Amino acid sequence: MEEINKQIGKRIQKLRMQVKLTQLQLSEQLKCSTSFLSRIERGVETGSIKFFVKVANILDVPLKNI
Repeated sequence: MEEINKQIGKRIQKLRMQVKLTQLQLSEQLKCSTSFLSRIERGVETGSIKFFVKVANILDVPLKNI
């Protein structure tokens, strides 16, 4: 499970950077803390399906790409 979390986190970070958003900007749109988003991107924390749907919508990508 830990490896999957890291893979998802890296994809979120890559997608976030492609749309030129900082962690602060994305976390504000997600209504979560920057530290939580950082932990997600590092694969230390996992989010809910609802969280990942919000990420996909904000980054304008299909959920399957997260």
